[in-house]
Amino acid sequence: MKRKRRHLTAEFKARIAKEAMKEEKSIQQIAQENDIAPTQVSTWKKELEDRMRELFERKNAAEKQLRHQEKRSGHLERKIGQLVIEKEFLEKKVQTVGDRSERKAMIENPHPRLSIRKQAKLLGVNRNRLKPSRPKTTKEDLEIMKALDTIYMECPFYGQRKLRLELHDLGYKIGRNRVRRLMKIMGIADLVPKPCTSKPNKENHIYPYLLRNRAIKEVDEVWCADI
Repeated sequence: MKRKRRHLTAEFKARIAKEAMKEEKSIQQIAQENDIAPTQVSTWKKELEDRMRELFERKNAAEKQLRHQEKRSGHLERKIGQLVIEKEFLEKKVQTVGDRSERKAMIENPHPRLSIRKQAKLLGVNRNRLKPSRPKTTKEDLEIMKALDTIYMECPFYGQRKLRLELHDLGYKIGRNRVRRLMKIMGIADLVPKPCTSKPNKENHIYPYLLRNRAIKEVDEVWCADI
């Protein structure tokens, strides 16, 4: 009759290996009591010994690495503290050098590592007052501006929407934002009446309103004429 294969758990193997390491019983006795082969007991014992050695070696390596990291962390903290002191010292000195326009001229745009915001903070200037960098003009932009100039000379009263439609008819599929940007670069605007066209002249005399606080109770008591 074929013998049924046993399933040995990890807890069972660990118990047999620890019992073999105590050497209170021989390997043959342990194998006979637990109905297993002596070679299996020896294998588990050797595997447990190797794993225990690896465990302590790994622990020593981890402690050594931790001490190295603590040493490096302490060195970095001292270095960061020194850099903070140097940075504060330089910020105070730089902000007192020259006037504001000279410090603004020190800003590099673009800079490979420092943003405009960071440079302005270090120099003690307001970045909102800096002159914006001129946008780059591509070859296609130049072609579109040439077409815009031709259309504008014929119809100077065209706005952004109408100019965009005219450019679409010429094959330039662009949006209003780009048309607005190119018009700003060219310095052109539609020649149409702007809001607030009826602002009074300050030199003109302002006549008082004669009917203010007057109660009109009868017909034909007040007449009005428009010029």
